[in-house]
Amino acid sequence: YLQWIGWISPVWHGTELSRAATYGHEVSGAMIAVHLTFLTVLSAVGLVLARRVYARRLTS
Repeated sequence: YLQWIGWISPVWHGTELSRAATYGHEVSGAMIAVHLTFLTVLSAVGLVLARRVYARRLTS
């Protein structure tokens, strides 16, 4: 019942992509797109938040 916690972790998404790329783990094209989209969105949000904090610290 706690499996959903792992599903929102970027480590799980990266691991699933790595398994598909290196071991030939069967993953559908849709799931690869979901993993890549999740990691891309998470990276973009992190970048925006980091830039905001960095800019605020430079001006203060």
